[in-house]
Amino acid sequence: MRLSTRLTVLTALAAVVFAAAAGATPVRVKDLVTIEGTDPVEVYGYGLVIGLNGTGDGRSITYTRQSIMNLLERMGLTVSDDRLRAKNVASVMVTGTISPWDGPGSLVDVNVSSIGDATSLAGGFLLLSELRGPDGVLYATSQGSLSVGGFDFSTYSGARVRRNYVTSGRVPEGARIITAPQFDVPAGVVHLFLDEPDFGTSSRIAAALETHWNGPGAVSAVDAGKVAIQLPQLPAPNDFASAMSVLDDVSVEPAVMAKIVINERTGTLVAGGNIRLQPATVSHGNLNVRVEAANAVSQPAPFSDTGVTTAVQNQSVGFDEGRGGVVSLPSTTSADELATALNALGVAPRDLIAIFQALKEAGALPAKMEIL
Repeated sequence: MRLSTRLTVLTALAAVVFAAAAGATPVRVKDLVTIEGTDPVEVYGYGLVIGLNGTGDGRSITYTRQSIMNLLERMGLTVSDDRLRAKNVASVMVTGTISPWDGPGSLVDVNVSSIGDATSLAGGFLLLSELRGPDGVLYATSQGSLSVGGFDFSTYSGARVRRNYVTSGRVPEGARIITAPQFDVPAGVVHLFLDEPDFGTSSRIAAALETHWNGPGAVSAVDAGKVAIQLPQLPAPNDFASAMSVLDDVSVEPAVMAKIVINERTGTLVAGGNIRLQPATVSHGNLNVRVEAANAVSQPAPFSDTGVTTAVQNQSVGFDEGRGGVVSLPSTTSADELATALNALGVAPRDLIAIFQALKEAGALPAKMEIL
Protein backbone atom coordinates (compact mmCIF):
# COMPACT_ATOMS: atom_id res chain seq x y z
CA MET A 1 0.00 0.00 0.00
CA ARG A 2 1.28 3.50 -0.87
CA LEU A 3 0.06 6.70 0.74
CA SER A 4 1.19 10.09 -0.59
CA THR A 5 0.61 13.37 1.17
CA ARG A 6 1.61 16.74 -0.18
CA LEU A 7 2.16 19.60 2.21
CA THR A 8 2.26 23.17 0.96
CA VAL A 9 3.86 25.84 3.15
CA LEU A 10 3.12 29.47 2.35
CA THR A 11 4.60 32.61 3.84
CA ALA A 12 3.52 36.06 2.67
CA LEU A 13 5.02 39.30 4.00
CA ALA A 14 2.83 42.35 3.24
CA ALA A 15 4.19 45.89 2.74
CA VAL A 16 2.71 49.17 1.52
CA VAL A 17 -0.25 49.07 -0.83
CA PHE A 18 0.76 49.02 -4.50
CA ALA A 19 -1.53 49.16 -7.49
CA ALA A 20 -0.61 49.55 -11.14
CA ALA A 21 -3.09 49.60 -13.98
CA ALA A 22 -2.12 47.56 -16.99
CA GLY A 23 -2.92 48.91 -20.43
CA ALA A 24 -5.96 47.16 -21.86
CA THR A 25 -6.46 46.34 -25.51
CA PRO A 26 -8.77 48.83 -27.25
CA VAL A 27 -12.25 47.43 -27.84
CA ARG A 28 -15.00 48.68 -30.13
CA VAL A 29 -17.69 50.66 -28.35
CA LYS A 30 -20.21 48.36 -30.04
CA ASP A 31 -18.86 45.42 -28.03
CA LEU A 32 -19.11 47.28 -24.71
CA VAL A 33 -22.63 48.72 -24.81
CA THR A 34 -26.24 47.91 -25.62
CA ILE A 35 -28.33 50.48 -27.48
CA GLU A 36 -31.46 51.51 -25.62
CA GLY A 37 -34.55 49.68 -26.84
CA THR A 38 -32.71 47.03 -28.85
CA ASP A 39 -33.04 44.18 -26.37
CA PRO A 40 -33.93 40.91 -28.14
CA VAL A 41 -37.16 39.07 -27.42
CA GLU A 42 -36.86 35.53 -26.08
CA VAL A 43 -39.47 33.25 -27.62
CA TYR A 44 -40.45 29.69 -26.81
CA GLY A 45 -43.01 27.05 -27.64
CA TYR A 46 -43.99 23.40 -27.34
CA GLY A 47 -43.47 20.98 -30.20
CA LEU A 48 -43.10 17.40 -31.34
CA VAL A 49 -40.06 15.80 -32.94
CA ILE A 50 -40.93 12.88 -35.20
CA GLY A 51 -38.94 10.34 -37.18
CA LEU A 52 -36.82 9.05 -34.30
CA ASN A 53 -35.39 5.55 -34.43
CA GLY A 54 -37.17 4.19 -31.37
CA THR A 55 -35.52 6.75 -29.07
CA GLY A 56 -38.60 8.87 -28.37
CA ASP A 57 -40.74 9.21 -25.24
CA GLY A 58 -42.04 6.15 -23.43
CA ARG A 59 -45.55 5.28 -22.30
CA SER A 60 -45.08 7.12 -19.02
CA ILE A 61 -44.97 10.50 -20.83
CA THR A 62 -48.72 10.97 -21.19
CA TYR A 63 -48.61 14.48 -22.70
CA THR A 64 -46.70 13.16 -25.73
CA ARG A 65 -49.47 10.66 -26.49
CA GLN A 66 -52.09 13.35 -25.87
CA SER A 67 -50.33 15.70 -28.30
CA ILE A 68 -50.22 13.00 -30.98
CA MET A 69 -53.92 12.23 -30.54
CA ASN A 70 -54.82 15.94 -30.76
CA LEU A 71 -52.73 16.27 -33.92
CA LEU A 72 -54.34 13.24 -35.55
CA GLU A 73 -57.84 14.39 -34.60
CA ARG A 74 -57.27 17.70 -36.41
CA MET A 75 -56.49 15.57 -39.47
CA GLY A 76 -59.67 13.55 -39.11
CA LEU A 77 -58.14 10.47 -37.47
CA THR A 78 -59.23 9.03 -34.14
CA VAL A 79 -56.81 6.80 -32.26
CA SER A 80 -57.45 5.38 -28.79
CA ASP A 81 -54.78 5.85 -26.18
CA ASP A 82 -54.35 2.11 -25.50
CA ARG A 83 -53.36 1.52 -29.12
CA LEU A 84 -50.92 4.39 -29.40
CA ARG A 85 -47.19 3.65 -29.36
CA ALA A 86 -44.96 6.68 -29.83
CA LYS A 87 -41.33 5.62 -29.44
CA ASN A 88 -40.54 7.53 -32.63
CA VAL A 89 -41.93 10.81 -31.24
CA ALA A 90 -40.61 13.11 -28.49
CA SER A 91 -42.05 16.17 -26.77
CA VAL A 92 -39.68 19.14 -26.91
CA MET A 93 -39.41 22.79 -25.99
CA VAL A 94 -38.37 25.12 -28.80
CA THR A 95 -36.56 28.34 -27.88
CA GLY A 96 -35.06 31.20 -29.86
CA THR A 97 -34.13 34.87 -29.84
CA ILE A 98 -35.57 37.58 -32.11
CA SER A 99 -33.89 40.96 -32.40
CA PRO A 100 -35.71 44.21 -33.22
CA TRP A 101 -33.97 44.20 -36.61
CA ASP A 102 -35.61 40.91 -37.68
CA GLY A 103 -38.56 41.77 -39.89
CA PRO A 104 -41.49 39.55 -40.91
CA GLY A 105 -40.24 36.73 -43.12
CA SER A 106 -36.73 36.68 -41.63
CA LEU A 107 -35.28 33.32 -40.61
CA VAL A 108 -33.57 32.68 -37.26
CA ASP A 109 -32.09 29.62 -35.59
CA VAL A 110 -33.94 27.77 -32.82
CA ASN A 111 -32.86 25.34 -30.11
CA VAL A 112 -34.83 22.14 -29.45
CA SER A 113 -34.61 20.30 -26.11
CA SER A 114 -36.38 17.16 -24.93
CA ILE A 115 -38.74 17.50 -21.96
CA GLY A 116 -39.69 13.82 -21.71
CA ASP A 117 -37.63 10.66 -21.35
CA ALA A 118 -36.45 10.44 -24.96
CA THR A 119 -32.93 9.05 -25.18
CA SER A 120 -31.96 10.75 -28.45
CA LEU A 121 -33.28 13.34 -30.91
CA ALA A 122 -30.78 12.40 -33.62
CA GLY A 123 -32.39 12.18 -37.05
CA GLY A 124 -35.61 13.83 -35.89
CA PHE A 125 -37.80 16.39 -37.62
CA LEU A 126 -39.48 19.23 -35.73
CA LEU A 127 -43.15 19.62 -36.59
CA LEU A 128 -44.65 23.07 -37.04
CA SER A 129 -44.52 24.85 -33.66
CA GLU A 130 -45.66 28.27 -32.51
CA LEU A 131 -43.14 30.52 -30.76
CA ARG A 132 -44.49 33.17 -28.41
CA GLY A 133 -42.84 35.80 -26.26
CA PRO A 134 -43.39 36.67 -22.58
CA ASP A 135 -46.23 38.95 -23.67
CA GLY A 136 -48.07 36.06 -25.33
CA VAL A 137 -47.65 37.48 -28.83
CA LEU A 138 -47.05 34.97 -31.63
CA TYR A 139 -43.69 36.07 -33.05
CA ALA A 140 -42.67 33.09 -35.19
CA THR A 141 -43.33 29.54 -36.29
CA SER A 142 -40.62 26.88 -36.49
CA GLN A 143 -40.17 23.62 -38.39
CA GLY A 144 -37.26 21.66 -39.82
CA SER A 145 -34.69 18.91 -39.44
CA LEU A 146 -32.61 18.77 -36.27
CA SER A 147 -28.84 19.03 -36.13
CA VAL A 148 -27.76 17.25 -32.95
CA GLY A 149 -23.98 17.20 -33.36
CA GLY A 150 -23.46 13.89 -31.57
CA PHE A 151 -24.49 10.26 -31.40
CA ASP A 152 -25.56 7.65 -28.88
CA PHE A 153 -25.47 3.96 -29.84
CA SER A 154 -26.22 1.04 -27.51
CA THR A 155 -26.71 -2.71 -27.78
CA TYR A 156 -29.05 -5.09 -25.99
CA SER A 157 -26.07 -6.51 -24.12
CA GLY A 158 -25.41 -3.16 -22.45
CA ALA A 159 -22.54 -1.81 -24.56
CA ARG A 160 -22.86 1.90 -25.28
CA VAL A 161 -20.90 4.63 -27.03
CA ARG A 162 -21.89 8.30 -26.91
CA ARG A 163 -20.50 11.64 -28.01
CA ASN A 164 -21.96 14.94 -26.80
CA TYR A 165 -25.57 15.31 -25.69
CA VAL A 166 -28.20 14.00 -28.07
CA THR A 167 -31.34 15.08 -26.19
CA SER A 168 -31.03 18.63 -27.50
CA GLY A 169 -30.36 20.00 -30.95
CA ARG A 170 -30.65 22.98 -33.24
CA VAL A 171 -32.62 23.82 -36.37
CA PRO A 172 -30.60 26.30 -38.44
CA GLU A 173 -32.91 29.03 -39.77
CA GLY A 174 -35.77 26.92 -38.48
CA ALA A 175 -38.04 29.76 -37.39
CA ARG A 176 -39.78 32.27 -39.66
CA ILE A 177 -40.68 35.65 -38.16
CA ILE A 178 -44.38 36.50 -38.28
CA THR A 179 -44.45 39.54 -35.98
CA ALA A 180 -41.34 41.68 -35.52
CA PRO A 181 -40.59 43.17 -32.09
CA GLN A 182 -41.59 46.80 -31.83
CA PHE A 183 -38.77 49.35 -32.06
CA ASP A 184 -39.33 53.08 -32.41
CA VAL A 185 -36.38 55.06 -33.72
CA PRO A 186 -35.68 57.76 -31.11
CA ALA A 187 -35.69 61.39 -32.23
CA GLY A 188 -34.19 62.99 -29.12
CA VAL A 189 -31.85 61.23 -26.71
CA VAL A 190 -30.59 57.67 -27.09
CA HIS A 191 -28.77 55.93 -24.24
CA LEU A 192 -25.95 53.43 -24.43
CA PHE A 193 -25.97 50.97 -21.52
CA LEU A 194 -22.59 49.53 -20.55
CA ASP A 195 -22.47 45.75 -20.25
CA GLU A 196 -19.90 46.15 -17.43
CA PRO A 197 -20.67 49.43 -15.62
CA ASP A 198 -17.60 51.52 -14.84
CA PHE A 199 -17.18 55.28 -14.45
CA GLY A 200 -13.85 55.32 -16.25
CA THR A 201 -15.12 53.32 -19.21
CA SER A 202 -18.28 55.43 -19.61
CA SER A 203 -16.21 58.64 -19.51
CA ARG A 204 -13.79 57.32 -22.13
CA ILE A 205 -16.66 56.26 -24.40
CA ALA A 206 -18.22 59.72 -24.16
CA ALA A 207 -14.89 61.42 -24.88
CA ALA A 208 -14.10 59.13 -27.82
CA LEU A 209 -17.50 59.72 -29.45
CA GLU A 210 -17.19 63.45 -28.92
CA THR A 211 -13.79 63.41 -30.60
CA HIS A 212 -15.16 61.43 -33.54
CA TRP A 213 -17.94 63.98 -34.07
CA ASN A 214 -15.52 66.91 -33.58
CA GLY A 215 -16.97 67.93 -30.24
CA PRO A 216 -20.58 69.04 -30.89
CA GLY A 217 -21.34 68.53 -27.18
CA ALA A 218 -23.83 65.78 -27.96
CA VAL A 219 -22.38 62.98 -25.81
CA SER A 220 -22.12 62.80 -22.02
CA ALA A 221 -21.49 60.11 -19.43
CA VAL A 222 -24.57 60.01 -17.21
CA ASP A 223 -23.21 57.48 -14.69
CA ALA A 224 -21.15 54.30 -14.54
CA GLY A 225 -23.59 52.37 -16.67
CA LYS A 226 -25.09 54.89 -19.10
CA VAL A 227 -23.92 57.26 -21.83
CA ALA A 228 -26.37 59.74 -23.39
CA ILE A 229 -26.26 60.86 -27.03
CA GLN A 230 -28.23 63.95 -28.06
CA LEU A 231 -29.24 63.04 -31.62
CA PRO A 232 -30.43 66.56 -32.63
CA GLN A 233 -26.91 67.91 -32.00
CA LEU A 234 -25.16 65.43 -34.29
CA PRO A 235 -23.98 66.39 -37.79
CA ALA A 236 -26.78 64.21 -39.27
CA PRO A 237 -29.54 64.45 -36.63
CA ASN A 238 -32.11 62.50 -38.65
CA ASP A 239 -29.83 59.59 -39.59
CA PHE A 240 -30.10 57.21 -36.64
CA ALA A 241 -28.43 54.31 -38.50
CA SER A 242 -25.41 56.45 -39.41
CA ALA A 243 -25.05 57.63 -35.81
CA MET A 244 -25.11 54.08 -34.43
CA SER A 245 -22.66 52.84 -37.08
CA VAL A 246 -20.04 55.03 -35.41
CA LEU A 247 -19.99 52.50 -32.57
CA ASP A 248 -18.19 50.13 -34.96
CA ASP A 249 -15.49 52.69 -35.79
CA VAL A 250 -14.64 54.08 -32.34
CA SER A 251 -12.58 52.02 -29.87
CA VAL A 252 -11.70 52.67 -26.23
CA GLU A 253 -9.68 50.94 -23.55
CA PRO A 254 -12.17 49.38 -21.09
CA ALA A 255 -11.41 49.33 -17.40
CA VAL A 256 -10.32 45.84 -16.36
CA MET A 257 -11.13 44.90 -12.80
CA ALA A 258 -8.39 43.34 -10.71
CA LYS A 259 -10.19 40.04 -10.18
CA ILE A 260 -9.35 36.38 -9.75
CA VAL A 261 -11.91 33.66 -10.54
CA ILE A 262 -11.39 30.21 -9.03
CA ASN A 263 -13.23 26.97 -9.72
CA GLU A 264 -11.97 24.42 -7.21
CA ARG A 265 -14.10 21.62 -8.68
CA THR A 266 -12.18 21.71 -11.95
CA GLY A 267 -8.91 23.18 -10.70
CA THR A 268 -9.32 26.30 -12.87
CA LEU A 269 -7.82 29.67 -11.96
CA VAL A 270 -8.18 32.80 -14.11
CA ALA A 271 -6.42 36.02 -13.07
CA GLY A 272 -6.66 39.41 -14.75
CA GLY A 273 -3.52 40.79 -16.35
CA ASN A 274 -3.58 44.05 -14.37
CA ILE A 275 -3.16 42.40 -10.97
CA ARG A 276 0.00 43.50 -9.12
CA LEU A 277 1.25 41.91 -5.92
CA GLN A 278 2.73 43.48 -2.84
CA PRO A 279 6.20 42.25 -1.79
CA ALA A 280 5.89 38.62 -0.71
CA THR A 281 7.85 35.41 -0.23
CA VAL A 282 6.36 32.07 -1.25
CA SER A 283 7.77 28.70 -0.20
CA HIS A 284 6.66 25.35 -1.55
CA GLY A 285 7.82 21.88 -0.52
CA ASN A 286 6.73 18.26 -0.95
CA LEU A 287 6.58 15.44 1.56
CA ASN A 288 5.85 11.88 0.42
CA VAL A 289 5.11 9.17 3.01
CA ARG A 290 5.25 5.49 2.00
CA VAL A 291 3.78 2.52 3.83
CA GLU A 292 4.69 -0.77 2.12
CA ALA A 293 3.70 -4.33 2.96
CA ALA A 294 5.61 -7.40 1.66
CA ASN A 295 3.83 -10.74 2.16
CA ALA A 296 5.92 -13.89 2.79
CA VAL A 297 5.23 -17.54 3.62
CA SER A 298 6.98 -19.52 6.40
CA GLN A 299 7.31 -23.19 5.45
CA PRO A 300 8.15 -26.02 7.96
CA ALA A 301 11.16 -28.27 7.43
CA PRO A 302 10.76 -31.13 4.91
CA PHE A 303 8.94 -34.23 6.24
CA SER A 304 7.99 -32.38 9.45
CA ASP A 305 5.00 -33.80 11.33
CA THR A 306 4.37 -30.74 13.53
CA GLY A 307 5.19 -27.80 11.26
CA VAL A 308 2.45 -25.54 9.89
CA THR A 309 2.66 -23.27 6.86
CA THR A 310 2.17 -19.68 8.05
CA ALA A 311 1.74 -16.41 6.13
CA VAL A 312 3.99 -13.63 7.40
CA GLN A 313 3.40 -9.94 6.65
CA ASN A 314 6.46 -7.65 6.74
CA GLN A 315 5.61 -3.95 6.85
CA SER A 316 7.98 -1.03 6.36
CA VAL A 317 7.50 2.71 6.62
CA GLY A 318 9.64 5.31 4.88
CA PHE A 319 9.48 8.85 3.65
CA ASP A 320 11.28 11.25 1.38
CA GLU A 321 10.95 14.98 1.28
CA GLY A 322 11.30 16.59 -2.10
CA ARG A 323 13.51 19.59 -2.47
CA GLY A 324 11.44 22.68 -1.82
CA GLY A 325 11.97 26.13 -3.25
CA VAL A 326 11.52 29.73 -2.21
CA VAL A 327 10.50 32.54 -4.55
CA SER A 328 10.85 36.18 -3.56
CA LEU A 329 8.35 38.45 -5.28
CA PRO A 330 8.92 42.21 -5.62
CA SER A 331 6.03 44.64 -5.67
CA THR A 332 6.06 44.85 -9.48
CA THR A 333 5.25 41.16 -9.85
CA SER A 334 2.09 40.41 -11.83
CA ALA A 335 -0.18 37.40 -11.45
CA ASP A 336 1.24 35.96 -14.66
CA GLU A 337 4.82 36.28 -13.38
CA LEU A 338 3.81 34.66 -10.09
CA ALA A 339 2.27 31.68 -11.90
CA THR A 340 5.42 31.31 -14.04
CA ALA A 341 7.66 31.39 -10.96
CA LEU A 342 5.55 28.83 -9.11
CA ASN A 343 5.47 26.53 -12.14
CA ALA A 344 9.26 26.56 -12.04
CA LEU A 345 8.98 25.04 -8.55
CA GLY A 346 6.78 22.24 -9.89
CA VAL A 347 3.59 23.57 -8.29
CA ALA A 348 0.47 21.83 -9.57
CA PRO A 349 -2.50 23.91 -10.80
CA ARG A 350 -4.59 23.05 -7.74
CA ASP A 351 -1.72 24.17 -5.50
CA LEU A 352 -1.69 27.47 -7.37
CA ILE A 353 -5.26 28.00 -6.20
CA ALA A 354 -4.24 27.47 -2.57
CA ILE A 355 -1.29 29.84 -2.96
CA PHE A 356 -3.40 32.62 -4.46
CA GLN A 357 -5.97 32.21 -1.68
CA ALA A 358 -3.24 32.41 0.96
CA LEU A 359 -1.75 35.53 -0.64
CA LYS A 360 -5.21 37.11 -0.62
CA GLU A 361 -5.70 36.30 3.08
CA ALA A 362 -2.26 37.73 3.90
CA GLY A 363 -3.09 41.02 2.17
CA ALA A 364 -0.45 40.63 -0.52
CA LEU A 365 -2.96 40.23 -3.35
CA PRO A 366 -5.04 43.44 -3.86
CA ALA A 367 -7.74 41.94 -6.06
CA LYS A 368 -11.27 40.68 -5.77
CA MET A 369 -11.60 36.92 -5.62
CA GLU A 370 -14.64 34.98 -6.81
CA ILE A 371 -15.02 31.25 -6.20
CA LEU A 372 -17.40 29.40 -8.49
